Amino acid sequence: MLAAEVAFESSHDATFMSSHMETVFDSLNSKDPSRIVTTVMELSTELSMAQESTFPSQVLDRLAVPLLRCLSMDTIPDIVCTFPQHLVYGVLCLGQLLDLKPTVAALIVSQGGVDILCKKLQDIGSFELVEQVVKLLGKIAGGNAHAVITSNTLLCMAQILEFFDFTQQKSVLKLMSLLAKNVTGRQEYETFIIPVTKHLPTVLKYSEDIKSKEIMEIGSELLAGICELLPVIYGTRSEDMGVVKARVEEITAGGLIENITETLFVAASSPDYSALTPSSWSNVMRILRLVCKYSEKTCRQVVSLGILNVLQRLLAGETKVLLHADVELTERAGNGESEDVIGEGAIMLLDAILPYKSLLDQSAKDKQSSEEYAIEAGKEKILADQGCYLKKLLETIPSPAIHIYE
Repeated sequence: MLAAEVAFESSHDATFMSSHMETVFDSLNSKDPSRIVTTVMELSTELSMAQESTFPSQVLDRLAVPLLRCLSMDTIPDIVCTFPQHLVYGVLCLGQLLDLKPTVAALIVSQGGVDILCKKLQDIGSFELVEQVVKLLGKIAGGNAHAVITSNTLLCMAQILEFFDFTQQKSVLKLMSLLAKNVTGRQEYETFIIPVTKHLPTVLKYSEDIKSKEIMEIGSELLAGICELLPVIYGTRSEDMGVVKARVEEITAGGLIENITETLFVAASSPDYSALTPSSWSNVMRILRLVCKYSEKTCRQVVSLGILNVLQRLLAGETKVLLHADVELTERAGNGESEDVIGEGAIMLLDAILPYKSLLDQSAKDKQSSEEYAIEAGKEKILADQGCYLKKLLETIPSPAIHIYE
């Protein structure tokens, strides 16, 4: 083909595309429900087959705004009840825009798109819509996590978690974990994380169902991450201990401890500890260790629910388990240390339960905040109450486990 012919064809294609897209924009901006729905469905098909060069960059940017408007059709109430599928296709189109041009995410955020999508999360009458919204929010969060967090997305998802099926729950929990890791500062943690935690304890309730075990693994990772943010956000200085303790007691107020200890009782009695996945074992131990470390009230609750019996079983080595949830543990397995990994987690939890004697000395007391001293003094009372049992428990710890801890 001659250069002139190529140029003519290219110009013709550009003219056609320009004319076609103007028709699309006119339809999306109209107030005719059937016209809007037809356009959104056709546009979704076009975008699904498009390549990066199919649409001019500025066209992809222009599409975001009318598509967002289509998702909030308060001005056309009939469209939602008559053509509910337009919402699903609208969200699909936005996701396809991001696939073609990821920077459109910033435009969606600037136009209030995250708030619009969060409202759609609460439309539990259409699980297909909610599923697509979660996928889209995940794409947006990749480079705009803060905007997604501050739109209260975490709480919106937590409140409707129980209504989802297994696949949707996994997607929601994974997105929540991604968002939680990006929380910075005390205000964000207290505003957008703490309210979420009261909706999560049920994911740690034991069930023999295989799918429930997967949910527990992802959910326990989320909660462990939330707990591990405490010292990062609030600090570990003596004067920080009061507020850290308060946050721990808020996190554990909704039945978290009861569900974890009940689950551990079952898991510690199962053959080869197989009632929990290796990752779940690691996660629940991390959660308990952190909440016991920073609150004597929570620590006493954990002990009162019988966690020492669980630790005795684990540390006595009544059964063996190979925990290889990640590379580090796999490497330990290669070195013959894998059988002691669960013992390490148990010892670290026991360490969090026991008081630090140095902080209880008078000289140390003068240097510590009253709150930090109160935490350790409270643990000393637990030690006094459980002294004989704890002594017997410590005697059961195998020497390899002590070596790991040291």
